[in-house]
Amino acid sequence: MAAAAKPGLRDFDVFALISKWSLEAEGEKNFQSDYSFGSLRTTASRAVHELGRLAHSGHEDAAKALLALLSASVSGFDKLCHATPELFEPIARKRTFWPGLISLISHTQNQNKKLIKLLNLGIDSGLNVSGKQGVVYLKSGVVQPLLIRAASATFTVNRADDPAPASPMMFLNLIPDEAVLLRVVTNITELV
Repeated sequence: MAAAAKPGLRDFDVFALISKWSLEAEGEKNFQSDYSFGSLRTTASRAVHELGRLAHSGHEDAAKALLALLSASVSGFDKLCHATPELFEPIARKRTFWPGLISLISHTQNQNKKLIKLLNLGIDSGLNVSGKQGVVYLKSGVVQPLLIRAASATFTVNRADDPAPASPMMFLNLIPDEAVLLRVVTNITELV
C-alpha cells in the first residue's frame, strides 16, 4: 500500500480536512452535511482498516496503536451513550449488538449491563433476546417473526408433515387458557 503513495502525500494535512468536514456537518442538515458525515466516517474507517491490515501482517506497533485507538474510541462512545441515551436508544432497540469493552473488572461488566438496559438493546430486533419461553411463529412473506409466549403449556409434536400446503411454518390454534400446537412444517434441526 505504501508503494502506491504519491510524492508529497506525507505533507498532506488530513487534519485540516477533518476539521472542515466536522464544521460542515455541524451546520444545517443538507447534502453537504451528509457528504461531510460520510467523509468523516470513511476517513476514520480507512485509518482503522489500515492499522488492522498492518497488525495482521505482524506489525506490533500497529497492533498497539489499533488497541489504543479502539479502546479510547469505545470508552468515549460508552460515556456518550450513558450521557445521552435518548440519542442512541432508538438505534439500539433494533440491534442485537453494541460496541463495548470486554473486561475482567466487575465495574465495567456492570456498566455494560446497565447500558444494555438503558438503551433497550435488541428489544425491537424481532429476536427472543429475553430468553422467555414460547413459540416462534414464522409467516411466509413476513420478515419479522412473532413470539407467542407459552404460559406453562407443553407442546407435543406428533407429526413432521404438513397436511395443509398453504399453511405457515408453525400454526397455533389458541384456545382459552391453553395453546395447542397443531402441526410443524419444518424439521426443528433446520432452525438451529
